[in-house]
Amino acid sequence: MLQVQDEKLIRTTREKDMILEKFRNRGMRITKQRRLILDIVFEQDCTSCKEIYYQASKRDKNIGIATVYRMVNALTELGVFQTNVPYRLTGRSAQNPINGCRVILKNQALLYTFRSADEGGHRMVEKETYYQLNERAAGSGLVDLIDVEAFMDEDSTAAHMRKLQELGVHTIASNHDFAATPVPEEMLRRLTRMQALGADVAKLAVMPGCPQDVLNLLQVTLTAYETLEIPVITMSMGKQGIVSRISGPLTGSALTFATAGEASAPGQIPVENMREILDIIL
Repeated sequence: MLQVQDEKLIRTTREKDMILEKFRNRGMRITKQRRLILDIVFEQDCTSCKEIYYQASKRDKNIGIATVYRMVNALTELGVFQTNVPYRLTGRSAQNPINGCRVILKNQALLYTFRSADEGGHRMVEKETYYQLNERAAGSGLVDLIDVEAFMDEDSTAAHMRKLQELGVHTIASNHDFAATPVPEEMLRRLTRMQALGADVAKLAVMPGCPQDVLNLLQVTLTAYETLEIPVITMSMGKQGIVSRISGPLTGSALTFATAGEASAPGQIPVENMREILDIIL
């Protein structure tokens, strides 16, 4: 058994060395963070960049999610592995997927979200492009709500949300912290700031490091529900925070997210299971 494990270790080391050599041949620097990401790719059964980032941030608190996406893109370009992006919004065909969703959903509300890589999405995007995508979706007349990253450029957020509201949609100001759970005072400050910026709904997602982080998020949610004038949506991500996704009736979180396929955030519950849980709770 020991011999088999030794052989696997040797093989893994060789594969890593081959990949690093390809990086060098392309003139890419072999940084400590790139080595860390490569180690996680080999060691963990991660299904998304967010999961890789979550594992990496446990070992290096300074690593950014954008670094993970760049590394994954580099590995894909080298042919090390393939990734499948579940959605794309490009050119003149951009309205077709939204229109199709509207037909399927019929009388249900449709939330449009373009998540930037800085907050857990698949793409790096300039602020101007991000705003244009949101405004195009709002102007299509096919969506009901648009998620706006509140702190992408806080000075511009209020004006951008007003424009979207003038186009006839409601706005959800959001903030996603994949590295940690801020202290309760900071979490409440962010939700309160979203209201001040003019959002119709305030959303906060955080990553717990311990059970107390989850409890803190639940308490902040209840406080925000009791003190703010707009609805709030909160969640503690990952397996440890699953309870926050089903406790909205207790804490006042107005909405939860479930997955119908690939999860868009760690800890999301499949929609069929979520329906069963909510049928019991509500």
